[in-house]
Amino acid sequence: MPWLNAALLAPALSAFGNYLDKYLVSGGERTGGVGSVILFSCAFSVLVLPVSFFLSTNVLAVPMAERLLLMLNGGLTVGALLAYLYSIEHSDVISVVPTLQTIPVFGFALGYLILGETLSGPQIIGSLVIIIGAVLLSMEIQTNGRMRIRRRDL
Repeated sequence: MPWLNAALLAPALSAFGNYLDKYLVSGGERTGGVGSVILFSCAFSVLVLPVSFFLSTNVLAVPMAERLLLMLNGGLTVGALLAYLYSIEHSDVISVVPTLQTIPVFGFALGYLILGETLSGPQIIGSLVIIIGAVLLSMEIQTNGRMRIRRRDL
């Protein structure tokens, strides 16, 4: 069953990456915190662009409208990464990552509302399972037995 090992490798590496992010942002003076992680994450494209140019010389021949869309996409990606890093800096990874898994649900919802896509039964059920799981993992039981949702994690 070598396919099982390959199937388990992706979530294992994802979990390792999440805990590595937590270590980097909560390292304080040793690592520089959220700012240094953002800086190095964004600076990685400086290494990728020459490789892309070497593989295909017309990689820079992008029309202006598409350039603006790519820059907007990059800005939104950095904003999402910034929100993720600040949330894992102030909270534990186990409660933040399930909330991060709701991204496909928003994709389904926006596709339904804006593009007029139809959602299948398994997509709707899966989305509900993801939302319920994220809410349950964000709940906290207080000492007096009352339950509350940690809004900082959401």
